[in-house]
Amino acid sequence: MLRCDLTNKQLLKRFRTECQLKKGGFGVVHKALDTNLHKDVEIKFSNSEGHEILLKEVVIIQQIPEYERSPYIAYYESYGQITDSFSGENYLVIQFYKEGSLSDLNKDVKLTLEQRHFILEGLLKGIKFLHDNNIIHCDLKPGNILMAKDDDAGEDERYVPKIADFGISKLVDPDKSRYSNTGGGTPAYASPEQVKVENIRKNSDLWSFGVIAFQLYTGNLPFNKTPSSESEYLEQIKDFVIPDSINSIPEPWQEIIRNCLKVNPDERIKSSDECLEKIAEYKENGIISSDAPEVVQNNNVDEENTIYINSNSIEQFEKRFEDCEKILSEDSVDFTQEVKSKEKDKKQDDKKAQYGKSSEKWKKVAYSVVIVSALSILGITNVNKIISNHSKPSFPEKYWKAEDEAKQAFNNGRHGIQFISGEADIIFRHSDRSLGGIVSTMKRNPQFELHIIGHTDNFGDPEGNLDLSVSRANAVRQYLISAGVDSVRLYASGKGDTQPIETNETDEGRAENRRIEFLVTSNGNLFFKTEKD
Repeated sequence: MLRCDLTNKQLLKRFRTECQLKKGGFGVVHKALDTNLHKDVEIKFSNSEGHEILLKEVVIIQQIPEYERSPYIAYYESYGQITDSFSGENYLVIQFYKEGSLSDLNKDVKLTLEQRHFILEGLLKGIKFLHDNNIIHCDLKPGNILMAKDDDAGEDERYVPKIADFGISKLVDPDKSRYSNTGGGTPAYASPEQVKVENIRKNSDLWSFGVIAFQLYTGNLPFNKTPSSESEYLEQIKDFVIPDSINSIPEPWQEIIRNCLKVNPDERIKSSDECLEKIAEYKENGIISSDAPEVVQNNNVDEENTIYINSNSIEQFEKRFEDCEKILSEDSVDFTQEVKSKEKDKKQDDKKAQYGKSSEKWKKVAYSVVIVSALSILGITNVNKIISNHSKPSFPEKYWKAEDEAKQAFNNGRHGIQFISGEADIIFRHSDRSLGGIVSTMKRNPQFELHIIGHTDNFGDPEGNLDLSVSRANAVRQYLISAGVDSVRLYASGKGDTQPIETNETDEGRAENRRIEFLVTSNGNLFFKTEKD
């Protein structure tokens, strides 16, 4: 996450605030237009009381490596201090999610069972991601879960949960199982031990998940009345019994909620992995939908990029691919069937004339679309081999060629982009070809988002090197924008001299450390990250 300290005038020039989204003890959150990137963002301003909370949120987010972004965690873009504010006010910029929070969505949309399944499974995966990175959220509630539409769902409208608001989260020691607790959280959702200011464990978050899931299905909290204070909450928890309305909740969620809402943390389900295993068990038996793509890495296999998937997905892939290949094998493709019946005959004729005869070039494009479409069934964006426990289909090498070419373009960029020594100006006679390859790749792959990360050697002072690395990353970003790549798909940041890949004791080593790295995401998932050869 990029740090960018600004004066109040600079901040107002870059971020044009549109409306207030929420206000709390920490400060205020606005929707704003980022005039540099030409997109909407959510910007949080701290007041004097919220100063430490906002900085803690920054520290927590910075523990997550850039290349391990989870699709179930809100994307934090930048932060900084307003340098000329009287109280040292800070700001934090988050991606704007127009669906609002889970609380908003549940009021505005009548969610289907399938949509609730997908949201809850995604939320569990987000919790697992945080716990795997030694983070306990401590304040999970519908208002802190932002929502985004799933662009890959096609006609089936689905929503992806994005966990946000890490102001009271805890970064914990992975070698311990219990952690000190200073309280806080929202009484209606916080675990009993958190409210009692007792030691907590990672499954404290699972109590909160149980409350959220119960509420998502029944419309009510699992209490006689909503606790408005800690004392009221503790009174209700003394003789807590899950309401009978839980019997209306479908499995496996009913069982998962029962195991999450155990007052005694020793009796409560221990990890989100156990919850996800229970869901997988039900999916395997065909009891619930397997909407959320599941790709399981098998760590006992030596081959790189080997992913195990179930045979049903393989069958779906083969069926879709056969259907598409059959269409493409015909001499001509009639698109008039795709035109709605209410459209004029003339529009149909135009459509047919435009797309009637398939050229070899069109077929190549179509094959790429077919492959991406078919692979979406598997939830796979970056594999070289596919192996099933039941079958091992062989796919011709040409199907993976586009992916290899894309990776090669970014690798060429990593090695080929050069700068004037000590400056952010690109040497175009050396860099044009490398940048041109990246431009072409980004235009061919509109699902890609590119993170451009600048690095320097250790010559000079650290602060100056950080500024130089950011400026160089921005120079590359501006070049790509000028070449026609949409600015909203490009992010620039710098690491200064903090991440050398070679020694700084030699000229050759310093040259290696002065570099641009690229991190590419596809539909929110990591596609590729350039690394040292």
